[in-house]
Amino acid sequence: MPPAAVPAAHPCGAVRAGASGDISPRPGEPSNARIAWSSTKACPEMASPLLYKDHLYILMQNTVLLMCLDARTGREVYRERLKRAKSFTSSPWAHDGKLYCLDEDGQTFVVKAGPRFELLGKNVIKDLFWSTPALSEDGLYLRGADRLYCIRQ
Repeated sequence: MPPAAVPAAHPCGAVRAGASGDISPRPGEPSNARIAWSSTKACPEMASPLLYKDHLYILMQNTVLLMCLDARTGREVYRERLKRAKSFTSSPWAHDGKLYCLDEDGQTFVVKAGPRFELLGKNVIKDLFWSTPALSEDGLYLRGADRLYCIRQ
């Protein structure tokens, strides 16, 4: 199966530590002394990107793609469609070598962190989710349209 197409997206990139002043790259220039890399193809419409163990994970809201980039270079490592997912407005989170991606329909896709895509499982809570979960030492808090959920070990 060929990789899913990536629609044009908003620009994003990695700013070098200590950069100041006008850090904008010139047109067609993906990097400079202040920008490590930039891209117009790999930034989300809604959910915040997740930096986890040297990789940047990006959820594309309406195309339900999970993209993995090398955080140091911006090079695309993989891009996979999360099958049967609905739109993503919640930002992904990570724990113990796993990524968690909650869609609006309450499906949480569990993906192995790292340079190779591997869907480990899916959990479902029947509710509508637009907010990013809150994590604490005693649990994971999810705000649905109808209820507040706390998931503990």
